[in-house]
Amino acid sequence: MTTAFRPGAKLFFALTLSLTIAVALNAMTASSLAAESTCPEPEAPLDDKARADDYYLGKQYVQALPYYRKVVEKLLAQTSNNSPEQKSALHKAQRELADCLCQTGQFAAARAIYENRLKELGPVNLSGPIEKQLKKSITKTNRKQIERNKTEKQLEKAAAQVARGEKSEDDSAKKLLYCTEIAGTYFREDNYSEAERYLDTCKDLLKEAKLSPAARLEKQTLISIYLGETLYRQSRYEDAVKVFKAALDGVQKSNTVSYEISKILLASLAGSYDQLKQFDQSAPVYRAMAVLDRTYFGDTDINYGWSLLELSDALKAAGKAEEAHPLYEKAVWIFRENNFQRLAEKYGISESQLKKEANQASVSPEKLSRDRELAAQLRRNVFGQGDTEGRRLGDRDLAPRDASLANIFDHCQAPARGMLGAWNIKAAKHTESPGWVWTDPAVKQKALMLCVHGLGLHHRAFESFAERMIGQGFTVVSFDVRGFGAYMTAKGHDHLDMKACVQDLISVIGLMRRDYSDRRIFLLGESMGGALALRVAAEEPDIIDGLVCSVPAGQRHKEAGTKFKVALKFLTDSKKPVNLSQSVVNKSISDVREREEWRMDPRARLKLSPRELIEFDLFMRQNEKFAAEICHTPVLIFQGIDDRLVKETGTIRLFRVLPTKDKALILMGNQQHLIFEANPYKDDLTMGIIGWLNAHADALNACPGPVTTENGSTSTTEQSSK
Repeated sequence: MTTAFRPGAKLFFALTLSLTIAVALNAMTASSLAAESTCPEPEAPLDDKARADDYYLGKQYVQALPYYRKVVEKLLAQTSNNSPEQKSALHKAQRELADCLCQTGQFAAARAIYENRLKELGPVNLSGPIEKQLKKSITKTNRKQIERNKTEKQLEKAAAQVARGEKSEDDSAKKLLYCTEIAGTYFREDNYSEAERYLDTCKDLLKEAKLSPAARLEKQTLISIYLGETLYRQSRYEDAVKVFKAALDGVQKSNTVSYEISKILLASLAGSYDQLKQFDQSAPVYRAMAVLDRTYFGDTDINYGWSLLELSDALKAAGKAEEAHPLYEKAVWIFRENNFQRLAEKYGISESQLKKEANQASVSPEKLSRDRELAAQLRRNVFGQGDTEGRRLGDRDLAPRDASLANIFDHCQAPARGMLGAWNIKAAKHTESPGWVWTDPAVKQKALMLCVHGLGLHHRAFESFAERMIGQGFTVVSFDVRGFGAYMTAKGHDHLDMKACVQDLISVIGLMRRDYSDRRIFLLGESMGGALALRVAAEEPDIIDGLVCSVPAGQRHKEAGTKFKVALKFLTDSKKPVNLSQSVVNKSISDVREREEWRMDPRARLKLSPRELIEFDLFMRQNEKFAAEICHTPVLIFQGIDDRLVKETGTIRLFRVLPTKDKALILMGNQQHLIFEANPYKDDLTMGIIGWLNAHADALNACPGPVTTENGSTSTTEQSSK
C-alpha cells in the first residue's frame, strides 16, 4: 500500500478513555508473530518459489498452491542430513504452503501442517473451561513451586543442548506462532469456541516467550484483536468491548502505533458499542476514526466517507440528528464524487484526460468543448443539485485540530506485503461506496431508477441490467443493504438489520428527491430487495413515483425444512452462521458457471446467523400487510414461473391485496428467481419495463408531483419533462 501524507495534517482523538495514539507500530501480519529460526536459509528452487510468490501477491491463490507444494516436496527430498539450515527452510516453506491453503479455504489441511509443527516443538497445554478452574485453585505456594520446577527443567534442557553442541532457542515464540494460526483456522471455519481456546493458550505462551517489550506488546495487541473478533462473532459484545478497550490502553503506552492497528481497534470497539445500542459510547469512537481517516487519506477519500457515514448513523441513533445531518450529506457527497471519478475515467473525460486533450494539437477545439460539456453533464447526472459548497464542507466542525499532533503520521509505514496467515484480519479498506451509479452523459435523462438487491447479493448485481437501461435515458443507482456488499467490512453495520435498511433507504431517497427535483424516481427491488422496496413505498409513498418489485413474496418452496434447520441451529448453536449456498444459490440459478461465480464473489455474503435468518423470515412474512397500505403508487410486479425459491402463488396473492389501481403483474415463463440481477440480463425484458417506466414518467410529468423541500416536508408542483 502506498501512503500519501498531507503536510500540516492534524489528528484529534475524542475518546472517552482519553486515547492519544502516536506514530506507527510496525506493520503486523499474523505470520510475523514469531521468526521460525535465526539460521540462514537456503533459497528454495527459484522457479517454483518465484512463481508461487508472484501468484500469491497477485491474489491468485489457487494458481500459487501447486508451486508451494512443489517447493515443500523438493525441500523434503533434500533434508536427509537434517541440517539446521535445511530444516529452517523446510519449516518456512511449510508455513507458506499452509498460508496459501488458508487463502483457498482449505483450513483443515492448513491446520494439519500447523499442528504437526507444533507437536515437533513439544507439548502445549490447551486452556479449556475445566483447565481454567483448576488453574484458579492452585495456591500461590504451588505456583511458585511450579515456576521453580519449570525453571530447573529449562536449565537442565539448556545444559543438555550445550553438551550436545546445540543452540538454545526459545520455543515458546514458535509455539505461539502455530497456536495463533491454528486458532485462525478454527475462526475461519466459524468454530469460535475452539479458536478462543487456542487464543487463551496463546496468552499463556506469550508470558513464557523471551521477547523485547516492543515485540511483546505487538503480539499481545494482535492476540487481543483476534480474541475480540472471536467474541464479536459470538455476539458477546460486552466481552469484546473489554478486550478492545484493554488493547487500546496497551497501545497507548507504546511510542508507536500504525494506522492499521488504530483503525482495527477503533472500528471494532465502535462496532461492539453499536451492537449493544450504546450509541453515546460509539459516536466518539467513530469521530476519532473519521479524523484518523481524514488525516491519513484526505477529505474526499472513500474510506473517510465511510467513517462519516458510520459516525452520522451513531449520532442520529444517539438522538443528535442535527449534528449528524451535515456529516451524512458530506458522506453522500464523497460517495458521489468517487462514482463521478470512476465514470469520468470510463468515458475518457476525467480531469487528467481533458488536460491531456488540451495539450494535443490533434484534438480539435470542438471535440475538447464537447468532452468538457459531457463531463459537466456527467457531474449533473451523478450529483443532481447536490454539488454544493455546503455539502462539501459538511464536516468543517467535525473536530478541533491539535497543533501538537500535526505530523503524527509522518513516520507511518505501509503494511508489509507478507503472508496473510489464517486470520487475514486487516483494517477495512473501502474501495466502493454503498451506492453504485450507472449513467450515460450523452443520453437525455428521463428518470432515476434506484435498485435494492436480494439476499446474499450486493449492489453490483444489477450491472448487466443497468448497462442496458442507461442507453434509454435512465440513471441507475444501486444500494447495498446492511450486512452485504461494502457493508461486510463495516463493523456495527455488518449484520442484517431489515428495519434499519428501510430507514437507510428512506433517508437516501429523500435526499435524492431533493437533489433531483426535476426528475422522476422509481424504486426497484428484487426478492429481499423487493420486500424492502414495498416497505418504503408503504411508509413514505411521496418520495417515489413508481415501484417495481421482482419476486417479493415471503412464501418459499420447501420452506418447512429450511425453517426447521434454522430453528434447530438457533437452539443448538445460535452464533454459528448458516451457509445459504445450497438453499439460495442453487435454487436461484441453474447455470453451474453462474452459481460458482456467485459463491466465489468476494462481495457476496452467503453465511448468516440463525438470528439474522429468523429476522429476515419475520420481515418477509409482513409483505402482504404493507402491500395493503400502498394506495396510490404505481406498482409493477414480476414473477418467474420457473422460480424454485419463491412461490408463484405468494406473489399473486400479494398483488391482489395491493389497493392501488395502477398495478400490473407479469408472470414470465421459463424464468428463474433472479430477473433483474441475472448476469447476463435478458434483453427481452428491457422493452417491457422501459415502456412501463416511460409511460409513467410521461404521465407523471404532466401532473402535479411531490417535491421534498430542504427541511424534508413535501409540496406539490407542476413538473416538466427534462
